[in-house]
Amino acid sequence: MERSFMSAWLDNAPQARPPRPARRMQYIAPIVEALKDQLPSAARKRLAAALALTMGTEAALSLHDVAGTDTEQSLAVSAWAAQALVRQALAEASDAREAREEREGRGTPEKRSRRGATGHA
Repeated sequence: MERSFMSAWLDNAPQARPPRPARRMQYIAPIVEALKDQLPSAARKRLAAALALTMGTEAALSLHDVAGTDTEQSLAVSAWAAQALVRQALAEASDAREAREEREGRGTPEKRSRRGATGHA
């Protein structure tokens, strides 16, 4: 049924396509909003869009049909990908915050010396 819905949606002109519910965003929004103290708005918006790729029919079909995973593996891979996206978003925000603090002269000497030695904090 899901494949026939996807086919009907993809094979029709945009004005004739049936509406696609965005239920996954209802699940993603509270998760991303919980990070509002750690991620700027643009990063939260990008993270929400990226997390949408890890769930839903499209993700399940891709993992099953293309990657050859079973249901359990598909769930594990989707969870792993979602966690990796969150970690990356947090790491980028942390790096940007540290760089901003360093530019403003607010970085700690320890952070400045670590960043200078490794290129990372």
